[in-house]
Amino acid sequence: MTLETLRLTLNPSAEAYSYDATMIDTVDLDSRKEAFSIAAPGLSAAENVLLGVSGMQADISLNFKIHNDGTDKANGSYTSTVVTQEEQINYLEDVIHAPDFDASWQLDHVTGDAFNDDEVFVENVAPTVISQGSPKWKPCRIRLRRGQSI
Repeated sequence: MTLETLRLTLNPSAEAYSYDATMIDTVDLDSRKEAFSIAAPGLSAAENVLLGVSGMQADISLNFKIHNDGTDKANGSYTSTVVTQEEQINYLEDVIHAPDFDASWQLDHVTGDAFNDDEVFVENVAPTVISQGSPKWKPCRIRLRRGQSI
């Protein structure tokens, strides 16, 4: 069985850094178009008037396990290898989750077609740092928003 691999790349058009997530639990999509409801007094909910207040939004939640399988999760894109759990957590927090607002990211499904260098914005990186679970891996969630910053 081949593990699914997603590659998250920071600044793909410049000095790019990448991270490969391999022990993927789930990838969840959440697409929405929010509306504001105006309810006239005495009318049922079916008779509400809906006003669109924003365009489409889509979030991607990547849930995976950080683990040391001996491979460089940065694919040689960083100044040093990123192999151990601690190195991966630091790399995700300090490099991939870049603090500058003009940073850009791409998400690619290396082993399939779910994402093909889709432009995304990294909103949240949430690794588990202490756990009573297996010492061989640590759960991590990365929340992305489809689109790019301007």
